[in-house]
Amino acid sequence: MMKGGVLVMLRKGSPFCSSTMKLQKEVINATEELKYEAEQQIEDQERILALRNKSGLRHNHLAIEKGQFLSSQDLPYFRSVQFQRRVVAKFGVNSGVNIGIAWDTKEEFKSKLEYWSLAEEGSGKELIEKAWKEHNDRRAASLEEDRKIQKRVANNNKEKESFLDRLRKKNEQQRIAREEKEKLMAEVREHFGYSIDIRSPEAKAMLEEKAKEQKKLVKEAKKKAKFEKAVALSTLKASQQQQESESVTTSEGKSES
Repeated sequence: MMKGGVLVMLRKGSPFCSSTMKLQKEVINATEELKYEAEQQIEDQERILALRNKSGLRHNHLAIEKGQFLSSQDLPYFRSVQFQRRVVAKFGVNSGVNIGIAWDTKEEFKSKLEYWSLAEEGSGKELIEKAWKEHNDRRAASLEEDRKIQKRVANNNKEKESFLDRLRKKNEQQRIAREEKEKLMAEVREHFGYSIDIRSPEAKAMLEEKAKEQKKLVKEAKKKAKFEKAVALSTLKASQQQQESESVTTSEGKSES
């Protein structure tokens, strides 16, 4: 009786059947609307992120630039132990990978021990001491290289100061030569009473004459300085001889008394 009643209620065209179908349609429509709104929100977020991305980089490249980690567990190489260890080393706990994978397993550790026991001679303590010795030797070599570099830098500073000193002297000599040339040109113009080309025969003749006079003056100045020096030396020598004679006379007088 109950079974027949249910069949009667679900029979097409009955009020109960129509209300049930209407409710199902409303549920389906509401689900589709929620799904559409969620898709719209995702699209809006993607559009906003695209507008904010002024660099124009792709999503994965932008994440790499910002130091963020993008999970790629669906890719085959992500499941490799070597790749996951690199990810843990770079991103740490933010990678989402179990950090315990960074350590060797018991089998890997035994394999490495076996390899080093065959590749290197000696006990573990000797290997450690050897490694420390190599480390200290490299550090000493690095410090020695730093010392040599500092020495070169100090010598470079001295060479730089010497070069600047030579450059200053050269500039000073050029300035003096330029002033002397300007002075000679002024004397040439004053002599002729008008502006004349310094390369003309008349100007060259006068300049040669001035140069001879200048050499003569320099020669006379050197001769005078040499004479004065000789006189000073002779005077000093005579004074020393006089002092020696006076000291001898004084000593002889003391010995006679």
